Amino acid sequence: MSEFIHLHTHTHYSMLSSTILPEDLFEACQKLGMSAVGVTDHATMFNMPQLFGEAKKFGIKLLIGAELFIAPTSRHDKSSTEAHHLNVLIKDDVGYKNLCKILSASAREGFYYRPRADKELITAHHEGLICMTSCDRGELAKLVLKNDEQGARRFIAFHKELFADDFYIELERHNAPEDARLNKELIRLAKDFGVKLVATNDVHYLERKDADAQEVMLAMKSKTTLSNPKRMKFPTDEFYFKSADEMALLFDNEHHELSNTLEISEKCTFKFSDQTPRLPHFPLPDGFKSDSDYLRHLTYSGVAKKYGDLESLGERGQKIKERIDYELATVDKMGFSAYFLIVSDLIAASRKQGYSVGPGRGSVAGSIVAYLTDITQVEPLQFNLLFERFLNPERVSMPDIDIDFTPVGKQKVLDYTIEKYQNESVSKVIAISTLGAKAVLKDVGRVLDVPLETVAQITKLVPSKPVGITLAEAIENVKELKDLRKSPDAKIRKMIEFALTLEGRARNVSVHAAGVVITNGAVDEYVPLYVSDKVETEERRFADEEDDGETSTKAKSKGEKQVVTQFDKDYIEKAGLLKIDYLGLETLAVIDETLKLIEKRYNKKLNLARDSDGRPKDVQDFSRRKNGGHLSV
Repeated sequence: MSEFIHLHTHTHYSMLSSTILPEDLFEACQKLGMSAVGVTDHATMFNMPQLFGEAKKFGIKLLIGAELFIAPTSRHDKSSTEAHHLNVLIKDDVGYKNLCKILSASAREGFYYRPRADKELITAHHEGLICMTSCDRGELAKLVLKNDEQGARRFIAFHKELFADDFYIELERHNAPEDARLNKELIRLAKDFGVKLVATNDVHYLERKDADAQEVMLAMKSKTTLSNPKRMKFPTDEFYFKSADEMALLFDNEHHELSNTLEISEKCTFKFSDQTPRLPHFPLPDGFKSDSDYLRHLTYSGVAKKYGDLESLGERGQKIKERIDYELATVDKMGFSAYFLIVSDLIAASRKQGYSVGPGRGSVAGSIVAYLTDITQVEPLQFNLLFERFLNPERVSMPDIDIDFTPVGKQKVLDYTIEKYQNESVSKVIAISTLGAKAVLKDVGRVLDVPLETVAQITKLVPSKPVGITLAEAIENVKELKDLRKSPDAKIRKMIEFALTLEGRARNVSVHAAGVVITNGAVDEYVPLYVSDKVETEERRFADEEDDGETSTKAKSKGEKQVVTQFDKDYIEKAGLLKIDYLGLETLAVIDETLKLIEKRYNKKLNLARDSDGRPKDVQDFSRRKNGGHLSV
């Protein structure tokens, strides 16, 4: 086994700072004989379940944490952009919850160009965490290099008292000008205070040869070009994933700085595994003891409205009752009664406010309980739809009901959700954008000062279909692109090679168009939170509607942020959280508007769900493929 493991490693989730994909990182660990690795992305744990899943595939122990940005005074002070780096790793479940709190508050309360924590946060949530002093941008290194002896000693004393034996001073050697002086002073201070040392390499790319690609990435981040001498860049090409032997050439382990990496690994026992679904509490009306009791009540109330007396329906009524009881028993056994109640309530809230809801989409249309609780408007027995396609007791997974609202209704229901379950228990879901084939060509071309016309001509060579085609696939299939790898123009050759290296890396974060998470208690008790600039505040008046002085478009104030989870739609449910998709369809808004205009101009109030007779002629026309002029059906 290797006598050293990396504890200060960045993946591509350190936005536009690292070129490393998680699967490539763990493959490199396996190749170099390292049994574990510490990942410390910048102020985030984006898609942590993905990292644990990939690590497991390669048999690598993942130590997860973050490189925090610490505000010099308070996270609430926005007078300075300066921030000190500080590394933390999670030891156990307590540490995970505490880091979730730190990261969430850093984003929601301390965001100023970047998420920032402060000493107050660290003090309140230090349990279960290992603290390391980070790189030359850490506060301790800055104090040492400024010859501020007293400041350095105060820093060490504070963190040693807080973290005790879980506080380590980092030593790094990247062949930078100040490395020797800095490390000499750090070793002296560590001896004075009896603090352990740990050797790290601030890893931002896997191999030395990737340094140029990472430099291009940094230029993309700072929106500059490689020709700008003042651009942000690393001082050397030493920030790669070095082998244990290479690290042993840099450090002699005289102060146990190499072997202490293994000590830290042993301390970190936190593991993430897929969580069982945890549904939020649904407030029950008086007289009901459980979610299943209330769901049964709502279901049979729907029976009275939609079927009448089941006994009078004879054999059909018996089949309906058997289907209802079967579904209710399955839902109760799987623990999803609250889910049905929550979704039914949200849909009812939209309709009460005068905004239409879609009739139901996907496999939920096979549920008679969903039909009777007004989640859908499709009678499943009439069309022989299967409930098991929606909910199967042999496959325990969170139900997935997508709800179609009008765009304004969607926002109104989100406001209702926050009011009912409290702001701290509701969050939107993050969307992490990655560099696609065309986008990476454009970004790299700009950084290399390739003329815009040339970049445009090259990106047009990338086929639009199939959607999501990679640059490598495009090069394989388009001769003109393949020939560019041998172009006489060195810039063009570099553009293609850098684009191939950087494609698929995370580029920025935004808000998922539909996903909303609802939890019992605060969301950041379960997952860390982040913020995005996109804030949905959709307002709209119907045609012919006069301004009553109260309805207005909500302005997006400067600097306003949208709180989002740090796990995206593919991983939020792995944390056991309820995600409901609130879809905003303009088509529904048009239908609503049309119905209002009909009522206003012709004094006729239509109810499409009630007044529709199935439109047999339309069915016949579609069966005969007479569907011209319809975009989707």
